[in-house]
Amino acid sequence: MLEEGRPEPDVIVVGAGNAALCAAIAARLQRASVLVLEAAPFEQRGGNSWFTDGAIRFAHQGLA
Repeated sequence: MLEEGRPEPDVIVVGAGNAALCAAIAARLQRASVLVLEAAPFEQRGGNSWFTDGAIRFAHQGLA
């Protein structure tokens, strides 16, 4: 439940990894209100992107 008096978001994004944040940005670009939820501790936020240690990780022809 959200705080009393706070409007409900149009979109709720679960997780703050690369894909989730891209989805959140895409929703905002369409003027949706967005709430991002992340359960990881501050130092470990970012989903699987956290494991790249600052590098870029992507799939190429089905290979990760």
